[in-house]
Order: sequence, then C-alpha cells, then structure tokens
Amino acid sequence: MQKILFSYTMILGLLMVWGCEDALEEAPEDRIVLDQLYSTNNDLTQAIYGVYNRLQEDNTYRQGRINYLLGMRTDEVRLSDDRIGDANVLDLATFQMNEDNRFIRFAWRLYYNAINRANIIIDRAPSADAASQEVIGRSIAEARLIRAFCYFNVVRLWGDAPLQVTFTESLDDSKLPRSSSADIYAQIIEDLEFAAGERDASIVLPELSGTVDQGRATLSTAHTMLADVHLTLGNYAQAESYSKMVIDGGLHDLWTNYSDVFSIASQYDGQPGAANGESVWQLAFDPDRTIGSRFATQTFPRNFILPYAAQTSRVGEGFYSVDQSSIDIFDPADLRVTYIFPDSLEVGLGTDTPAPALDTITTFSGQTVAFNREEPYFIQKFRANDPTNRFQWGSNPWPLYRYAEVLLIYAEAIVEQRTPSQADLDESVNRLRTRAGLPLISTGDGQNTIRDMIRYERYAELYFEGKRFFDLVRWDELVSTINSRDFGYPTGTVTIDDRYELLPIPLEETLVNPNITSNNPPWN
Repeated sequence: MQKILFSYTMILGLLMVWGCEDALEEAPEDRIVLDQLYSTNNDLTQAIYGVYNRLQEDNTYRQGRINYLLGMRTDEVRLSDDRIGDANVLDLATFQMNEDNRFIRFAWRLYYNAINRANIIIDRAPSADAASQEVIGRSIAEARLIRAFCYFNVVRLWGDAPLQVTFTESLDDSKLPRSSSADIYAQIIEDLEFAAGERDASIVLPELSGTVDQGRATLSTAHTMLADVHLTLGNYAQAESYSKMVIDGGLHDLWTNYSDVFSIASQYDGQPGAANGESVWQLAFDPDRTIGSRFATQTFPRNFILPYAAQTSRVGEGFYSVDQSSIDIFDPADLRVTYIFPDSLEVGLGTDTPAPALDTITTFSGQTVAFNREEPYFIQKFRANDPTNRFQWGSNPWPLYRYAEVLLIYAEAIVEQRTPSQADLDESVNRLRTRAGLPLISTGDGQNTIRDMIRYERYAELYFEGKRFFDLVRWDELVSTINSRDFGYPTGTVTIDDRYELLPIPLEETLVNPNITSNNPPWN
C-alpha cells in the first residue's frame, strides 16, 4: 500500500496532532454508515483501501502489539524489566491475562471491524453498475482474502467464535453464537479458494500488484494462505501443492542478503529478480501518507533517541528484551544473528544525523552492558534509518507473508509426509540456509533430523515476525517450551497447560452478546 492515499488520513493525522493515541485504541468503530452504494471502479477501490486501512491504523500492527499476543508468549522474547509495570502486558507475558485485557480487546475488535468492512464489499460490489467486471471481481476476491486472514487469526487465537459473513451496519446488532472452529476453517478455505479463482473465474486476484498499489494481495497471497491454513490443519498434501504453486509461479525470489529483506530501500525502491520480490503480502506504513509504524521503537532500548528521529522526544520504548536462552537457540554461525542483534547501536542526536555507534550502553535501570553481547539483548531487525518522516515514526512494513515462509511451508509439508528428496531440500530450506551461511541439509540426515532443522529455520528466519506462537501450537510444543523456561519475572515461574493456547473472549463482547454463553477455559 506504499503509495495509496487513504480517505481516513486526515482524521488520523488530527488525532495524532492532538497527541491522543488512546483515542485510536479506545474508541471502537462499532458502526459503519452506508450512505451510498458503490457504483464506479474508484468507489470499489477506495472501499478496499478502507479495509486495508483498518488493519494499518490499529495499534495491533502499527505498533507491533501483535507480538504481545504472539512472540512475547514464546521463547523468542520477554517483556523488558523496564516495562513490567504495565499490568496488561505483564499479564499476557505470564499467561495471567483475563477477559478485560485491553490488548486482547483491541485485537478482537480489529479483526471483526475489518471483517465487517470486507462483508460490505462482498455484498455490495456486484451492484456497482458503473464498475468493470474486472474491478468487481478483484474487489470481491480481495475482500474475501482479508476476511479469511482475519478469521484465520481469530480461530487460532480464540478457537470457536462468531462467524459473521454478511455485513451489519452496527456491530452491536451482530449477536451471533460461537461457531465451531471446523466451520470457521471451512469458511476460510472457501474464501481463499474464491480469491484464487477456484470457485468463480470472474472472482480472482491479479498475479501482480501494480506499482501504485504495492502491498495489495495477489494470487500468490491466496495460494500462500491456503498453504498455511492447510499446514495448520495437518492437510500436508494440500499445503505442499499450494506452496509449490507459488514456487513454480516464478513471481517471487529471495534477496541475496537477509539484511536486504528489511531495509526501507528494498521495500519501496526495488525488488529482487522476480516481479513481486520477496514480499508475498505485507502491511505497509508510509508516514508521508498515513501514520507510519511504531513497532521499531519498541525494540530499541528505552529512552535512547532513535537514529532516525528529528526530535529528541522520539526515543526507544524498550518493551522487549531477549534472554541468553533465546540467543542460544540460534546457531552461532547463523548470519541472521548478526543482523537481528548487531553488537553496536546507532543513537540519535535529535537531528537527521545519527551519533557514532555505541558498543556499550547503560540500560534504563542503570546497568552498563556490552550491547548485544550480553543480556539484555535488543532486537534491531526492524531498525529504520529514515530521519525526515513526518511523525518521526518508521516506514517499516509489517511482513504478513514472505517468500521465505513459502519455502518453509513447502519443506515442512513434505517432511510431515515423507523424507524429502535432495531436490526438495535444495529448492526450499537449503536456499535459506545458504543465505544464512549454514551447512546444507541432506536427505541422508533422515526425516526426524530434517524436521528439527526445518523447525529451527522457522525460528531463525521468521524471528519476531509473529509466527512463533502459532508454530509451537501447531507442533504441540507450546506447553513444554513455556514450562521449561525461566522468564525471570517478579511474578515467579510461568507454568501453563494446553488451555492457554487460546485467549479469553473479551469481556465487552460477552457482555453485549448474550449468545456467547461460555468463555474459553480457564475463564469459563
């Protein structure tokens, strides 16, 4: 969505000028007024931008708070000691969250608001009398894919949930009971098959996004999501088939260096050899047009002036730190480690010119440490270096699917069915290991060893991209991973069972919807 002007930008800009971040978080968008029907191509395009905008404007992704629900509840990261005073975040980190946790509430609200926007387009687009059939078909396909994406996260985070597939002008009026996870997955697959053109040839996503709408979903996005959904369900043959479609399509490729994947220049000014590059789908943030991203600031040490800040008030927030136990999972020879955890830090001077890099820092608590050579470590994966943006926030896109993950889905789907051939490995996981400077996997390593190495690759390649929690649940390893780790929190040892794979349904939802008669255990 790099160059898209959203109709909501003015409103969001005013909110930011007022300094009222909580207004974006606390004011539920519980009503959409339909004062006109869609008619033209532009009407439908703007409506689709509005669905994307819902995902972008919410702090769940814009501030990276999706990792409060995901990465922080794994062995990737911990809540920094500097931030343990935020009870809502600490409760998530220690699995002591309740139904009134605000970040759980924000995520639920985000997904269902986006679903409602998508439902409007699916319902109303066929009546756009002055629009082309191509735009109508793309709009419906795109809305179905976004709806599928939202429900895929809903069902993995909450399990059984209301399944709303028609629009409602008031979300308050949509008081549906919880549908089974099986029914939700069936709807997800149906929506994605529509988006891929498998159900209706007139409803299909384009193979490529245009130069003016990079970030919009494409056919590769639909095939990748279908592969991911089938992998989650254990339908390995289907996961293999759909991921192979993306590989054989030739529309994506890997950057030569891991660092190129996350550079701002790579995201907005160039692509590797294939048309859509390494990004299969991402939420893009452009502070020149929207409100920019803030999640990069959360992984900088607290109170360090950001290297891209034009004001001294723009400082790192230090929400996350990384223990030695998380670092030890990485292979010491893995080149990705030196990018994610560089051993020097560029700090800002409150101008467009960064200060010289520091190799030691003093943490917020007054501890002097060798930066990223001893605890606490700080993730610099999404570091930004664009000092002139409007709100001193970043242009970093949030990666929803990268081509690297397509290769990993393909490899995992195969190894769960059989021992991969050397060609299978070389076409997929070994491409990532070559880029990471690691020895290649051989078919002679055996199925179990190959499986373990593929799982390592998902940890290292997709580190802190919101994938780890769902991976551990899929592998039935979340409970053992959490219970074997010492987080060092003042609340004591974190101990969970499999009930904690799901979140509680937010209290505000159960209060207004009498048809939700029970919550997830242990909150029921």
